[in-house]
Amino acid sequence: MFTKISSQVGAIDILVNNAGDAQPGDFFNNELWKDQFENIFFSALHVSQNFLKQNDSPPLRKILNITSYYGNIGGGNTEYFAYSVAKAALSSLTVTLAKIDGKVLVNAIAPGYTWTPPWEEISAAEKQICESRTMINRYVSTDEIAHVAVGILENDAITGQIITIDGGLSLQKLERK
Repeated sequence: MFTKISSQVGAIDILVNNAGDAQPGDFFNNELWKDQFENIFFSALHVSQNFLKQNDSPPLRKILNITSYYGNIGGGNTEYFAYSVAKAALSSLTVTLAKIDGKVLVNAIAPGYTWTPPWEEISAAEKQICESRTMINRYVSTDEIAHVAVGILENDAITGQIITIDGGLSLQKLERK
């Protein structure tokens, strides 16, 4: 992928890793664990490795990983065990990789409930339950996530950070539901 892209556009200076297909499942389902880690963690790892191996790379490169509120400490969801842990691994990769080289800025965004096409399939009652779990009583918009992404990528002094954009998801509110 990188060989083809760089032959068309030259060296790439920004990488956004945004993979993740949240699958619910049993803690003991090892196939689910494998699939979630391949889809979420290892895809980001392998693409990041190729990104960092580029020849003729620019003097400053940036990686932005999209993790999840469920990947934050205390944010894990037991219905989405493997997804939560794979996103937590991606958050840890973000912070650790940022320590390697000041010429590569590595950050992550950890969205909470964000209104995207898969949510359009839920009932009005389910939507209301999810919205009631946030301090702003609504889903975060994709535009709100995009604004933060652009802000992070435009700033040359932010690295090793996980920025949570969750509308104020509350552990207390989640536990009551």
